[in-house]
Amino acid sequence: MAKEKKEEILEWTKKINDWSDYFWGKGIFENKDIKRQKPSPYIGTVIINAILIYIFNNLLNWHLSWLTGTFVIALWIFNISFGTAILLNLIYLAYNAKWFRTAGQLLLNILSFGAISALYQTFPFTVSMNVEYWIQLTLSVLIICILISIIVEIVKLLSYAIRFIFVRN
Repeated sequence: MAKEKKEEILEWTKKINDWSDYFWGKGIFENKDIKRQKPSPYIGTVIINAILIYIFNNLLNWHLSWLTGTFVIALWIFNISFGTAILLNLIYLAYNAKWFRTAGQLLLNILSFGAISALYQTFPFTVSMNVEYWIQLTLSVLIICILISIIVEIVKLLSYAIRFIFVRN
């Protein structure tokens, strides 16, 4: 009786351990899910985003003739987007399972959509009509591409969730 109880407890412990291993990046995706990459891509992205924060926050101080003061209206969402990218890349240094990177990319795509949309709506540029047309066209294409990317990341995230629910049981 005691031996059966002990085996039952060991079996439950193994199930709990398997679930936690899967959730934290091991299990059925053991070789593919967590990539043991060098930290350089993440550190490089942190540095680039920090530089972009500095540039975007100082554009008006440089008195560029083609940039109007309405740029400040869209600046906050760019700061949030760049700051989130920095934070996520620092987290990726410690934990970078595919599902987590996909969720992070989805968040960044949503913030990018907000930033480009804000730029399109405020349109803080003083340029000729021809250049204005091309800028608006480029921003429109970017918005469409970001929307497609958001849909792709949602599908990827759902596929991870479905695999987790149905493959593990």
